[in-house]
Amino acid sequence: MTNAPKAFELAIYETIRDFVTVGDSVSFRPWQSLAAVVTDSDYARHFPCIDIRCTPPSTDENGVTKNCTALIRCGTIEADDLSHADVTILYEAVQGVCDTLYYQDQGTTGAELTAFKASLTAYAPLLTFGGFTFGDGMEPYEDEGINTIGITLAVNYSLESA
Repeated sequence: MTNAPKAFELAIYETIRDFVTVGDSVSFRPWQSLAAVVTDSDYARHFPCIDIRCTPPSTDENGVTKNCTALIRCGTIEADDLSHADVTILYEAVQGVCDTLYYQDQGTTGAELTAFKASLTAYAPLLTFGGFTFGDGMEPYEDEGINTIGITLAVNYSLESA
């Protein structure tokens, strides 16, 4: 059985990691695969960070097309980022890659979409990519000393029988 949310988390993680310019100090956290990409438990809790979590699959109104919604959250330590400039830089970089993926899927393909599809094929070969849809974003907030803002990006797909 294909774990579509896990495959999407990894494909989004690899695409963002490879196409954003945010510096080496930013940790990346694909939620279901954290142990596979992070070997240091301190790094797993390190800020600034880009955290990627996908919902379980659901279907659209036609009852056939499936989707998983990825919540991609950017976070910084409030005491280190009082002006919210650093979390904004992370957000803009992530939003740029998500916008690029979306628009490449709408028209001419590009390096980001090609990389995303290659990762997806590696992690879920029976899954057929069907496009992206933006969901409701996560408004900026501060909680327990962490600045956070997020994007929701639904990945539409179908699944071939084994």
